[in-house]
Amino acid sequence: FGAGWVKIPGLDEQIVDLALLKDNVLVTISGSGKVYRRGAGQAWQQVIPEISSARAVAASLTGERIYLLVGNTSYAVFRSDDAGRTWQLLTSTTADVSPFDIAVSANPATNQDVVLFDYGLSGRAGGGSVLSRSLDNGATWTDVPLAGAGNIRPNLGRIFVDQTTLNFYITGSLPVQGTTRLYRLAPTGNTLTEIGLPEDLQVGGVNALTTYPGTMVIAGPRGVFAGPIDSAPNTFNRYEKGLNGVEVLDLITTSGRPAGTALYAGTSRGIFTGNPSAVDNWFDTSIGFPACPNVGPTPFDRVDPFPDSPQHRYFPETGHSLNFGFKTFWESNGGLPVFGFALSEEFVERNADLRLDFTTQYFERERFEYHPENQPPYQVLLGRLGDELLRAQGREWRNEGGNNNPFPNTPCQSFGVGGQQRTVCGPFLQYWRTHGLQFDGRGGVSFNESLALFGLPLTAPKVEKNPDGNEVITQWFERARFEYHPNNPDPYKVLLGRLGSESLRGRGIQVP
Repeated sequence: FGAGWVKIPGLDEQIVDLALLKDNVLVTISGSGKVYRRGAGQAWQQVIPEISSARAVAASLTGERIYLLVGNTSYAVFRSDDAGRTWQLLTSTTADVSPFDIAVSANPATNQDVVLFDYGLSGRAGGGSVLSRSLDNGATWTDVPLAGAGNIRPNLGRIFVDQTTLNFYITGSLPVQGTTRLYRLAPTGNTLTEIGLPEDLQVGGVNALTTYPGTMVIAGPRGVFAGPIDSAPNTFNRYEKGLNGVEVLDLITTSGRPAGTALYAGTSRGIFTGNPSAVDNWFDTSIGFPACPNVGPTPFDRVDPFPDSPQHRYFPETGHSLNFGFKTFWESNGGLPVFGFALSEEFVERNADLRLDFTTQYFERERFEYHPENQPPYQVLLGRLGDELLRAQGREWRNEGGNNNPFPNTPCQSFGVGGQQRTVCGPFLQYWRTHGLQFDGRGGVSFNESLALFGLPLTAPKVEKNPDGNEVITQWFERARFEYHPNNPDPYKVLLGRLGSESLRGRGIQVP
């Protein structure tokens, strides 16, 4: 984002809603109700041209599917499984209703999309709104009974999703009273729980809401407030320094990516950015769209250079970038000597062990995975590339014996691993003990911090030929391969294998 803000060319209509899918595909709704899509590096194209009354669009949390709410005095919900190219009708009605908003969460028990949309009962006795929900990617639909909302059916409005807890947050009001309410709904629950709002939001209304781990930011015509999620109104503080009185109309956060690193506010006078780690100030930017890395058809294609900034870094050596939470993690835990240069941009990839999709980025020696379900400092985890590469070689390390010490007269430490005993000795043990992830901010490296960086030893140390053709003493760990190069000067006698590069090359991906 160091290059400032630029407009994405080719679509000059007013945009009222948009959703971002994996592989940087954008699907948007124009002010005239038309639907457009744009693949990375491609031109805008109108999809389902017969529709001119689209209301809202929302992507699944994995970015694989997208849902579209259509209609003015009736509704229809469509789903696309191919990034907006083709669409399937899921549910519809011709009754006199007013569709409003749609949002997508997930069912943690089934990993299927939970889709929720609301519509008003135009002119019907009692008025109010209806919430319709699907727990199975839109295959079947039922109305949420709105238990807990009182005997009066509320008028509902915007729907937001907390990507950490998966809860929905829905704005609304009760007839006659008129003040704005905020309700929480669990993805599979049937109870609307009212969340208290500061008085200025009750009276003035809510324009936007977003969350990042532990904190909620809510904006309305009468101010912006930040406080602990679901806490009492008096625990919210104004978060307006630097806004200079402009009204915030929309909010987004990077919580779906490495979390807790940036907020963006669309306002009546441009776009502002804020820092969740110090919720006290907003910084003005230029109007337009953010100039993010111009990602090619795949996340492994080189991106255009851009100036470095506190939240972004470009590596000309590999043509890739490092951003937000992954940048913070990289810089705080060893940087280039431990992880190497970035070999990809961030993208969604399935973890083979957990069979779940996570935001992922490859580096020369490691793979970063963002796990929003974990509490800090365990939200960024390292892939088990050592184990994966051994299996790809057909090596069953559990059947490999030997616990020899190739470094005579040096201390060793024994580890129980998979029913085997593995020893780490001499310079390998010294390196393992003196390097690790920084969990507690204290000096020194704890056992758990070393374990989080390298994992347990999988093989005994022995001479192996590395990809460069050198025969060196080698020991494999869950997340690393240690190589001993005795002719190197200290502290470079122990080097880490380039497991990220080797993993990608094994998949036929060309990397620097």
